[in-house]
Amino acid sequence: MDFTLARFKARQAEASSVELIDAVLATGVTDVVGLAARIQALEALAGTPDFDPLKSTFKRLMNITGDHASTAYDPTALVESAEQALHGAFSAVASDARAASLAGDFPLALRRLSTLKAPVDRLFDEVMVMADDPDIRANRLGLLRAVADEFGRIADFKAMSS
Repeated sequence: MDFTLARFKARQAEASSVELIDAVLATGVTDVVGLAARIQALEALAGTPDFDPLKSTFKRLMNITGDHASTAYDPTALVESAEQALHGAFSAVASDARAASLAGDFPLALRRLSTLKAPVDRLFDEVMVMADDPDIRANRLGLLRAVADEFGRIADFKAMSS
């Protein structure tokens, strides 16, 4: 598998950004058809002015949730309006994005998930994610990890430069 993925990367690097290839390979997916589709979707998004801000937001999201593996959170324990807004926005797009990813429609999944940029940015601006109270912190990290994991189906934004 390592050999196949190395060949895939070399072949893709002829036409695609190595940064995007590495981000997609970092997902752990080994289906080269699915990997190529993810790269193609990211390339389309990378050609827009929204890509760099989106990349920064979701790289930050993945970094802050790095060691927090659980996507469990209690929506009723979200007390700040910014975290409630993110939960609402995430709830509205998560199932569509997941279904699109599973169906291989990564452009649609990225379009849906990209709508979460503003609520994630707002949460980072208004809420102390790493609260002193361990229950509040774990709940917030669970919400953020759930969002990060949906993006993680397509690419690992930590593998991209800022």
